[in-house]
Amino acid sequence: MTQLPPFHTMAKRSPLSRNSDSKADPYELLAAVKNDPALPVQLKEKIATAMGRLRETQPPTDPPSPHRVTVKSSAHHYFEHFVSGNAPLHFCFSGNPAGRMRAKHFDIASSKLPGALLLSTHSTVMQRDTPALQNPKEVFDELNRIAMQTLRYIEEVEEMEFDVTNLREHDGSVMEDSERLFLSVCCSVFANFSFFTTLHINAGKFFHFLGELFTYYPTDNRYHNSTHAADALQMMSLFFREPSVNFLFTDEEIATCFLAVLSVDVAHPGATDALLVALDHPLASVFGDAAIAEHASLLVMTSILMRDDNFFLLHDDPNPIDGAHLVKEALYDVVMNATPRCRPALMTALHKTAQSDHITDADTPKLMAALLIMASNSFAFRTQAQFCRMGAWLLSEYHREECEAQRHSIPATTPHIKSAEVFTVLVDYINVMLRPIMTAALALVPIDLRDRLEANIDVRGAATGERFIGPLVESSSTLWSTSSVSVMEILKKVAAHANSVDRKASRGAILNASPARTSGTVPWMMRADSFSSISSASESMNVTKRDEPVPLQTSQSLTSQLFPSGSSTAPRLGRSEHYFSFLRLYDKCERAGDSAKSFMGQLLFLALQLDPRYIAAYARKAYGEDCSGSDCAEMGLLIAGTEEAPSSAEVIASRVPGGSFSTRAADEVDHTDGFVLFLMEMYSSREEALNAMEHESVTDDGTQGAASTTERITFEAVPPCQRNSPIRLPVNTESRTSDVRHRLVP
Repeated sequence: MTQLPPFHTMAKRSPLSRNSDSKADPYELLAAVKNDPALPVQLKEKIATAMGRLRETQPPTDPPSPHRVTVKSSAHHYFEHFVSGNAPLHFCFSGNPAGRMRAKHFDIASSKLPGALLLSTHSTVMQRDTPALQNPKEVFDELNRIAMQTLRYIEEVEEMEFDVTNLREHDGSVMEDSERLFLSVCCSVFANFSFFTTLHINAGKFFHFLGELFTYYPTDNRYHNSTHAADALQMMSLFFREPSVNFLFTDEEIATCFLAVLSVDVAHPGATDALLVALDHPLASVFGDAAIAEHASLLVMTSILMRDDNFFLLHDDPNPIDGAHLVKEALYDVVMNATPRCRPALMTALHKTAQSDHITDADTPKLMAALLIMASNSFAFRTQAQFCRMGAWLLSEYHREECEAQRHSIPATTPHIKSAEVFTVLVDYINVMLRPIMTAALALVPIDLRDRLEANIDVRGAATGERFIGPLVESSSTLWSTSSVSVMEILKKVAAHANSVDRKASRGAILNASPARTSGTVPWMMRADSFSSISSASESMNVTKRDEPVPLQTSQSLTSQLFPSGSSTAPRLGRSEHYFSFLRLYDKCERAGDSAKSFMGQLLFLALQLDPRYIAAYARKAYGEDCSGSDCAEMGLLIAGTEEAPSSAEVIASRVPGGSFSTRAADEVDHTDGFVLFLMEMYSSREEALNAMEHESVTDDGTQGAASTTERITFEAVPPCQRNSPIRLPVNTESRTSDVRHRLVP
């Protein structure tokens, strides 16, 4: 074997120094030695062979050049996030979701459920502080106390043998009241999970939310209704009962999944997007041709949930606005990812997650969407009898849509359902719509539920399925109803509210006609976004609801709070600052849905605090300047029945608070400030518009009922218009009063 020459011989001719040998790349070192003319030919050949092997195993890499390093600007990061597909608010609050690991060595497409090794700290990055499940007794007892002991705890929600169509009362009879069934199942499921405690959920608001949500579920759909929503919620809870699943998700995400599964059916039109587009349905005009049912249901769900008396999450958060928007964004993110139009993107994301062998924060919305799809098709995981019964309800809606398309001479896009092949249609539905999702997220589905699905779609049970499903589908030939009244009512109120905002903005010209503000620096309290006088007035005016007299704070005490003793001479606030306070109070009461009497009481209470001269002397003499909240409301009724609001901004600006016109005698009664009168009349007109709107709604419902009786066609009754609607009723600033009031002031 040829020996290498002494090292000092190479050292004289090698371009690499001794210090650089330890840092040089092996490939570069061999390349430099290979060209040494002192080496034998055989040795050079061996070095070339070694370099080839080294090139295959570890190809040389060029050192990074400083000119190739690209520093990304903040704008680059912003636009990169803009097209990333992440929820924007969630990204802003939590940073880059792709950088945080939740679980390592976790294959969601694996048929083997994770064991104890996976749940250990060495394989799992995210750990739970508390178990996902809890004893439901305490929470359910609190909810049942709020419901006046009208609920029943459904023990079957903890089991796989749950049958929503066979729930029993205390006496053993079948529970037939759909509202009691829905509320009992929902409260039983939520009470079993610890997030009800850890998230400090307000039980009263939660029950009020469920009760109002139930009124919006369609009653003419055999499948997409409140009963199916309760069944899907119980199936979702079965997934999260598995420790190998719930450890991946936070309490907020589990609660979001429960809300998402409740939202799918709340405003479902009972028809596919294709029929709605072909009929030029109003829902298609509003939401387009993609995910119409999901958009409509999310609109209703979020409108109900975002109301102050229904938003039960983040109860102890001092600033729940951001939290409410995060919940709304999460709901849209999960539900829209589960729509059929987004199915290819969802499948691609699930396959990518399975190949990565780990789960990050960015993967959880896709996993939640997969769970939503499987829970929404809960009948596929039930027993054979439930599978056939609920599957027949689903096919009956497709059959109804086919008949509706034929009635309008529209080519039907749904499968033609015959009694001889209904089971085959149902199996095809499962194989296309559900089974690929279950296969891609196999680790999230308990083994028993997988076995049930496989048994239900077994062709050997086709004969039994045909005999059971066929008659149910054929007996459901009813006319299709749009079931979109609730959505249209919400959109109508949103549009009316927008018009009201525009009208109030145009009324801002009144302030331009008011006298100039007094000289001097405006106090810091008046420069804030909200005036302290409004908060003190609203807190004190709670007495109107309790009829407890509370002494009013005089204008002198208010001045002492604004300008403490010992300070420099404070400027006097002008009418414009006070008018802005009145406008803010108007907006606050309008958002809270207060009555006109309550608003007038709060407005006069605030006016007396700022300057008693805003109120006419006869009213102050009748009730006093330090009157209680209830007395202020009665004072408002007296003023509203005595005086009339001015008709122009110039008249308002010319009427100085507490003064009299030059044409009147000095001893005659003074008038109330014109702007105060104007706001009182505008709010009263709003209440009249509300009453007229409810009357028209009741009249329309009666007319439709009479017409349907004449035509001998049976329709399900539309849920009545809710007085506490999700979105405030329109504010009509135009007066509709027809009676002539006695006007003391010309």
